[in-house]
Amino acid sequence: MNINPIQTVSKFNKSSKTSNKTSRIDIDFSDVLSNTNLVPLSLKEIKDECWSNILNQINSEPPEDREEDLRIFGDFRNKGYTFFPDSLDAQKKILPCFPPATVPGHIREQFNNSFNNLNITPDQKDVIIDCLKKGYAQYFKEHNNNNLALYDKNNFKDSISFLIKYVEENRQYLAADTKVDIEKGLYKDLYEPTKDFLNNFLKHLK
Repeated sequence: MNINPIQTVSKFNKSSKTSNKTSRIDIDFSDVLSNTNLVPLSLKEIKDECWSNILNQINSEPPEDREEDLRIFGDFRNKGYTFFPDSLDAQKKILPCFPPATVPGHIREQFNNSFNNLNITPDQKDVIIDCLKKGYAQYFKEHNNNNLALYDKNNFKDSISFLIKYVEENRQYLAADTKVDIEKGLYKDLYEPTKDFLNNFLKHLK
């Protein structure tokens, strides 16, 4: 797939009043009070600058990863998520999504395409994704390894294997059993399609 370069110009270097060495995310409130030379930007200016910075960095990624990164960052931006003028990798570490944003875009695209092809309703897909987020958070907690914030193929495969066991042990998260859910047509055990999907994804993960 050919991805056209994203046309954007960063505004980060237009002002000499802010430090080139210190990211705004590293400046806390006490720093603002003690540094009278800091000239704060308006919230809109900050958001515009951060977004331009993100687009520039996405544009420098491998072509096969750009489209998915642009989609996920665009989705979060449309939901009102505030980004910071840090590196793209730093931003990816804190995005609350699954698969983690640190996973290369083409692999996340593979995951999402397979997941979206499941013959279940959007609400049921939300139930599954919520369960997978819980499972990945548990995996992260149990391994207590800061390196998990960075992408490693073997670690990611291990996390998928962990999720397969997690959904088996926590099937209650994949069964809608309230009256409201029944009325919405959500009364369906989602364990089997979730297990089959994860096993198939792991099998084809390269």
